[in-house]
Amino acid sequence: MTAPSVGARLVVAAVLVATVAACGVDVASPPPTRAELQRALLTLEDVGERYADVTGEEEEEEEVKSLDEAFDYPEGCRQVAERFEDGGDESLAKVTFDDDDDESSIENSYDLRSEVEIGVDTFLDVVEACPVLPYDSNELTGELRLSGKRIDGLGDKAIEVRFESEFTSPIEVTVVGVGYYWERGEVVAGVSGVGGIDQQTLEAAPFDEGRVRELAGIADRRLAEVIDA
Repeated sequence: MTAPSVGARLVVAAVLVATVAACGVDVASPPPTRAELQRALLTLEDVGERYADVTGEEEEEEEVKSLDEAFDYPEGCRQVAERFEDGGDESLAKVTFDDDDDESSIENSYDLRSEVEIGVDTFLDVVEACPVLPYDSNELTGELRLSGKRIDGLGDKAIEVRFESEFTSPIEVTVVGVGYYWERGEVVAGVSGVGGIDQQTLEAAPFDEGRVRELAGIADRRLAEVIDA
């Protein structure tokens, strides 16, 4: 397992839990099916040929789990973060893309409100309670920093979450990323992007935050077409 790969997975692990929303919303029509939501996912054509579809790789899931156990939750953070545990680990529809050159990553996922019990408001509570998360695994030490805010232009309600993971050992480098999470009808959606590390220089690779926002817009328009069909 390389340091860049671990770094990207660590940052992604911190934002995956945001793709959930609150129950109890009445809707006039049946929610989209898994197959319909799958059709709304981003594709390789959307994200670019430099990426590969790595959705569902078991090694990645094990890596995220081990890194989550390495977090040192500050006082007051663990209790808030535990509210996400009942949301489940698997989204109804999800796709993950990685760049093998620098281990940067893009992910898009959808869930139904009826299947989860927390919302984007709860995630903002977690960001506020856990702005800095130190971690120490067998291979990496450092800290993850989170910040979030409400935004307009995606679905019915949306937030932007910015994150950076500063590694202090075995290399010193900071990997950045951004995630967009929103609710549309009875669906909650997420698109996140994580920067990588240049394999030659071991420095942070350029990260196009604006492109992640564009991809979130594409995903939201595609989701709206599915819901309105």
